[in-house]
Amino acid sequence: MPYLDTQTRINPRIAETLLAAPILKNCNRKLIARLVPHVTELKFRPGEKLFEAGSPATQCYILQAGAVKLSENGRILEAVHGGFVGEEAAVDGSTYLSDAEAVSEVVALALPRDALKFLAKENPKTKAGFFHLLINHFAQQHDFTVSDKGEKEEGKSWLEPVGWVFAIVVPIFVYFWASGAGLETRETNYLAIFSATTIMWAFRLFPEYIPAIFVVLASIILGVVPTERVLSGFASGSFFMAMSVFGIGSVLVRSGLTYRLSLWLLRHAPNSQLGYECSMMLVGLLLTPILPSANGRVGLLAPLVEDMVESIRYKRGQGAATRLAAAAFTGTTALSAVFLTSKSINFAVYDLFPSQVKFQFTWGYWIVAGAAVGLVIVLGHFLLSAVLFRNKERPYMNRERIASQFRVMGPMSRDEWIALGGIVFFVVGALSVALHKVEPPWIGLAVLYMLINIGVFSKTDLRKEIDWPFLLMLAGMVSIVNTMNALKLDDLLKQHVEWMGEYMHDNLYVFLVLLSLVIFAVRLVLPNNAAIILMCAIFLPIADEQGISAWIVAFIILHVSDGWFMAYQCTYYLQWQEELEGGENQELYDRRKMLLYNLFSNLIRVGAVFVSVPYWKMLGLL
Repeated sequence: MPYLDTQTRINPRIAETLLAAPILKNCNRKLIARLVPHVTELKFRPGEKLFEAGSPATQCYILQAGAVKLSENGRILEAVHGGFVGEEAAVDGSTYLSDAEAVSEVVALALPRDALKFLAKENPKTKAGFFHLLINHFAQQHDFTVSDKGEKEEGKSWLEPVGWVFAIVVPIFVYFWASGAGLETRETNYLAIFSATTIMWAFRLFPEYIPAIFVVLASIILGVVPTERVLSGFASGSFFMAMSVFGIGSVLVRSGLTYRLSLWLLRHAPNSQLGYECSMMLVGLLLTPILPSANGRVGLLAPLVEDMVESIRYKRGQGAATRLAAAAFTGTTALSAVFLTSKSINFAVYDLFPSQVKFQFTWGYWIVAGAAVGLVIVLGHFLLSAVLFRNKERPYMNRERIASQFRVMGPMSRDEWIALGGIVFFVVGALSVALHKVEPPWIGLAVLYMLINIGVFSKTDLRKEIDWPFLLMLAGMVSIVNTMNALKLDDLLKQHVEWMGEYMHDNLYVFLVLLSLVIFAVRLVLPNNAAIILMCAIFLPIADEQGISAWIVAFIILHVSDGWFMAYQCTYYLQWQEELEGGENQELYDRRKMLLYNLFSNLIRVGAVFVSVPYWKMLGLL
């Protein structure tokens, strides 16, 4: 929930008090630094109440000076001379259970309910500690409501039973159609398997990795191709590259290095709307090649956006706040195709390239080739922002607050230095492939192995921090394409779109329009990753026949498929909404304007590809 910090000056004792609080001892400095902007120092005169029994539990208090009397129905429960009161707000209690009255002059730090909820989410041990403190205040048990929001099972959509009907019926029709068309048994079986898999993805009957596992197991059981071909995705370089980047990104985030970088940028940003907009865009762009998940980047940056809106005193739901949110969202998501390591699905596509294309498109050259698209997207954002989010608000940045957060963070820790060294080693190694001939997946794996051996990435982290479900899906998708190639099914699919290949060779601009329309249509039904693999399986062989670089076609598919019109098409926008939901208060940004901004962004997304064609010709890719 949003909360307003009314401080005009940051007291340096706030950071010291938070660091000294026993219940926060097991929180890392980055987590405490994120609390600082939401803490308010309040003073109460003798006899003044901090809160009353039955009133909404909105804040928890740390007593810095003075004493507070806790009472219930006139009976004094305890006199508190230090520590916490109002723990109900920290344990999701709906109301306070007692009165809290200042006995003397009281100075207290107020921690808002939602900051404490975030704290408990990041470090569950703190919630248990607050429960213990709350129980100690009372001599008898009390019944109070604990929020169970999010634990209730969502109602089943009517689409699910419809999806199951299609998943059973469609493969049967496909099987008999393929048999009647004269296809061999292996091809017929695989088309039936693939149709069932596609239906499961389209209706979202399972998480995306389950259909991928299904297609691998069914292919092995029915013996459609040799087992080593089906399991080739688990031995591909893209699989190990994705695993390595997940691990490296996790260390960067958990060490606090990315948050320190964000604070540094905000500290040096010009005190203007454009200055803060550029800083948030830059933070997102810097995170994009480091974290191979748009959802992960959104989860990292959303709290920072909320902090910024409150810190510079933008009006919630108005143009300035929406402008800042749009910059952060675009920076973290819109250039995913420009960096090889920005999304794990990029690795799967990279694995489909011929050997010579893989050798040419190193991590650095991928960025060079996609630079024109990235530049147009960034410039297009600022143009749209100036038109759609026009306003006259003036930002106010409390520099002392940023300085206080830096004090909490302290000097760079050992883990931060190791994380910085790891990412530098990875980037330098990926940029110098032509010299040492070691491909990026194995450089990433070497860095991950180093982090494990040093001890900053443990066996538990290996299990929890790496997105194994996605890796299973990644291996399954590579298996799909390799199996189709082995069975020559890609030729069968190609026959229905071969007419587009003529435009690919004769008029690339017409092909771009047609391909974009096909991708947008497929994305209405299929999830992004499934749509990308399907499109690449169909169009990469056509590109090879027409003498067009496989990278260009793959890049267009990756770039355009990231566009969306309705929220359900984009998981990271749904996450963005959830992270910045308004609840009882006003939404942080104007959703209507944000969706309008996204609509025009899709046009710019396609236009960026058109602008890049001369640039690609200059590079010799066309």
